[in-house]
Amino acid sequence: MANNGEYNRRHHAVLRKGHQMVSAVAIGTVVQGDKDDKERTDMLNETSHVDLAELEGDDATGGDCLYEFKVPSALTKGRSEGKGSKPKADGSGGGQPASVGHQYAFGNTEEKYRVMILGCRRRGRTRDKAFNHRSNKGYVARVKGQYFDAIHVKKNRVVPMIIEAQGGITPHTRAAIGHLSRRAKGKGARDSTKYGRSRTSTTSFFVHHSQRLALAAKQYHARAVLKALTGFKHEVVASPAGGGEGAGNRAGAA
Repeated sequence: MANNGEYNRRHHAVLRKGHQMVSAVAIGTVVQGDKDDKERTDMLNETSHVDLAELEGDDATGGDCLYEFKVPSALTKGRSEGKGSKPKADGSGGGQPASVGHQYAFGNTEEKYRVMILGCRRRGRTRDKAFNHRSNKGYVARVKGQYFDAIHVKKNRVVPMIIEAQGGITPHTRAAIGHLSRRAKGKGARDSTKYGRSRTSTTSFFVHHSQRLALAAKQYHARAVLKALTGFKHEVVASPAGGGEGAGNRAGAA
């Protein structure tokens, strides 16, 4: 029910919180992309639209820093065994990400979406078997990620912001929030975050924004479930077994 077409709302809700987080301590102009207007961010990445970018926001190089938000559910009907397929002479085939959330945290989401965003290098030889996750050996084909142009051509920094619909924040994402939180500290630091007024409200940049990102994901995840339940109830009432108006009409027609 949580994955019944309500992906965009929870993604947009988390993206809004992420925009507020980055803007609070930004050292450059913050630009939010538009999925329906890819050309708006082609200067940053031509292989995919950009969710969020801080121009000249990479502290290390002075380049642009791009953020891609993914809000997947760890509980989906689909499952990948990670066995992949036999490598082919043209370089295709090989290993695939595996769904291993039953073994460790983020096992159903992180690998899959990091490869989708960042891509991955070719590993092994085509004469090898497909990559085996247990032995850590085998062939993996090169994957051209959504941000290939940003990383390899324009040399921008790309940060995968993967927050699960159940509120889990991946380690890489937590590290990115920690990096921004360090900007909010020290002499001359700027932090425009609007913290809560309650005496019990946190004044920690890291805690405040982590909570808001997780809450947005969980809140809209729950709304999707409620919406699906409402639709399911309507179907039951309208069915012949439910004895609803629709059932009476169908019975009359029969």
